[in-house]
Amino acid sequence: MNLKLVLISGIALMCGTSCNELESFQQADLPKVAVSIKSTGGMVTLPAAGNHIKTLETITLPIKLELNGPAPSVFSVGISTDADTINNLITAGTLANTVALPTNTFSLPGSAEFVFGATDASVNLVVSLSAVERYFGKDLALAVKLTTANKGNTVNAGGKSLIVIIKTTELMAAIDVHKTSFTQGGTTVVVPTGVNFAKDNNDVIYTLGLSLTGRPELSHTVTLASNQDTIRQLIANNALTNTVAVSEGFYFPGTVTFNGTTNTQTVELKASIYTLQQYYPKDIAVAVKLSGTSRYMLDESKRTVIVVFKSSKLVEKDWTSVYLKNYTRPFVASSMETVTLPAVARWGKLAEWTTNAAANNRTGGFGSFDATNSTNIAMESTASNQINNGKIYQTITLPAGKYRLEANVRSSSGVTTSQPAYVVVSTGNIIPDATAVAGTLGSVLLNSTGVKTVTFTLNSTTTLSLGFVAKFTGTQSVNIQDVKLWQIIP
Repeated sequence: MNLKLVLISGIALMCGTSCNELESFQQADLPKVAVSIKSTGGMVTLPAAGNHIKTLETITLPIKLELNGPAPSVFSVGISTDADTINNLITAGTLANTVALPTNTFSLPGSAEFVFGATDASVNLVVSLSAVERYFGKDLALAVKLTTANKGNTVNAGGKSLIVIIKTTELMAAIDVHKTSFTQGGTTVVVPTGVNFAKDNNDVIYTLGLSLTGRPELSHTVTLASNQDTIRQLIANNALTNTVAVSEGFYFPGTVTFNGTTNTQTVELKASIYTLQQYYPKDIAVAVKLSGTSRYMLDESKRTVIVVFKSSKLVEKDWTSVYLKNYTRPFVASSMETVTLPAVARWGKLAEWTTNAAANNRTGGFGSFDATNSTNIAMESTASNQINNGKIYQTITLPAGKYRLEANVRSSSGVTTSQPAYVVVSTGNIIPDATAVAGTLGSVLLNSTGVKTVTFTLNSTTTLSLGFVAKFTGTQSVNIQDVKLWQIIP
């Protein structure tokens, strides 16, 4: 430093750099300067020994500026970035395997200040480490430019620009790159497969696993969304058959947080049992995707998982109203006995069911319908009105599957194996006599109240008859208040 600069510095120490006299002295006695970015050939490569600071979240690179002489006064120079320069270099092939550093992944001051007498200054370029991870395997590039210097100073045209190259593969190893994914991402999961699900009164629940590569260092949150357009496309391409893409009836949280101490997390995907029953026997498919992350990056190949819920193996389907008629209270009679007022008719012939004469053992050919106790399917005998293989049944055709017929017995009196009444399911267009129920698809003795069930399996589409048969020789009775038909889980 020359004698003049030493004297000026001394005055600055005595009166402070804000003195008006000092400012005038500086501007009058020192020549204006030109500002340049310090570099080798207009380029800085990161990392290089000692040229950056790396933390868990950022990389800081000091960008050094130099003057061609001492600053004649306090002044500043503008700084900007230029994405077009990088994109043009990439297009021209000058920068190979390179991506322009996105503007939302770095920060850089818009100006740098030189103090009086200084010959250099620096500003910090701070880059998010997430950007390095997101573009791992490629170089990142940023063009930095000096704009204008104030107070009569200038920018050196030959040193106004800098290309910063960030070598991602030299800043971290592949094993350290953080990527969040579904554990089974990129695949189709079928529920059930073995015992891979849970179930409560409302939902079938499948637990999705999430994974994070790299060391767990900082907490982060990922967002989840459905992508049913993917399912519709798979259905259109016949990649999924017997399947529907529902827009509702499934549930999962919108976010999942990794706490920074573990590489795994889980989230429950629930499919409504009601929805599964509504679309039965079709399957319901749901595509769940990781739609965003607060930190790190998403594994593009494993960010979506498709889950297919097979309704026929997960829920029971109530087919009663589809296949049966006149199956619950209040039952309907096709005709009723004639009585003299004020008496009220009790016995009738049950509508929509096939009933034989033995089942209608009351005067006038009635008896399969009982109007008392809110109406019932009935067979009642006395010593003078015996029931010899009375039959009440419906004939239907069912597809292959496993089924359960339920008969809700309101009352049963005197029913035994020697005075039997059965609920029975049999192939063909009629149910057998009470003595031949052993050869049917299934039967249960109606010797007590409550719901009696017959479970049966059909290997192919089958025409069958289901209903009730009784053989009473004394005072016996049975009354049915409700009938249901379910397809059940095989």
